[in-house]
Amino acid sequence: MPTVHCPHCPRVLSHKTENMVRHSLQTHIRLKHPAMNTAATPTVIEPPPKPKPTRRNKIRWEPVEYQLVVEATAERRITHPFESLAEAVQEAQKILPLDRHRVINTTTCLPNFPQKVQLAFDSLIHSTKPEQPAPEPVIHTIPVEVTPPLEKILPTAATGALIAELATRLFRRIDRLEAALAAVHKNGAHTNGIATARAAEPPVALIPRATTPEPARKPRIVIGGLMKDQFEHVKEKLKEKDVELVWIDTTARTSTTYPMHVDAIVLTKHIGHHWSDAATRAIGQAKVFHADGQSSVVQRVFDFLSRRNPITAHS
Repeated sequence: MPTVHCPHCPRVLSHKTENMVRHSLQTHIRLKHPAMNTAATPTVIEPPPKPKPTRRNKIRWEPVEYQLVVEATAERRITHPFESLAEAVQEAQKILPLDRHRVINTTTCLPNFPQKVQLAFDSLIHSTKPEQPAPEPVIHTIPVEVTPPLEKILPTAATGALIAELATRLFRRIDRLEAALAAVHKNGAHTNGIATARAAEPPVALIPRATTPEPARKPRIVIGGLMKDQFEHVKEKLKEKDVELVWIDTTARTSTTYPMHVDAIVLTKHIGHHWSDAATRAIGQAKVFHADGQSSVVQRVFDFLSRRNPITAHS
């Protein structure tokens, strides 16, 4: 901004332009120094020019320099694991001359730099780990009972020992034959894919094992469309019947899963169609019944029991 000194006092005047500075000086002399008839010629002081910023040329690393920085960064990641990647690069580039340093705030300006650092890091980790020798195989010796041949037993064995040895070998042979016959009957008496005449023979009658008959299972009926208290009321009416009633919550919209081993399903008519379709897919249309309310549900259960066992249904 142009400034000027008053020749009659230490006052310094400044303004935006030279004309405005000159006018301000004349006004100041006329008001503050009226005895001065002639206006002094102002001395305008120009501000010093601002130095132009020098632009630094952009530094691009050569492939060799780039690889050196990558390896130095990988080594620093091992020694300083809590540093960020940008901080590690700033410290790793000190291996280059000072005029080759770059200001790096992020690694996005370095192409594929994180991947190359990771590869160098993995290479350093594997090279520092000592190679462990392969474990020696453990050989387990299984004792095998070897029966000496008869030529070695006959000259030295007594009569009783000889008879016992012959009986033992005979029993072993019989056991092997029985096991082979059982395998033949189990596999259908086939030899090399061709049925033999033995396949038509009746199997050897084995000693029957004592088996206990399975207890009779109660018929299982699923009831859907009723509230929990309504289901309990229906269950109270049918408590004397030999039947297992299962209640399902049909208010769930995300699941239409029915229990396993169901003999019949009774659904109210106001239930959603997706429940009826799921019941039909589960046990078939013939075992799915529809009812109007609690009394109708009880009647449908009675109808199913009478159809299943007409003697005991109305007892």
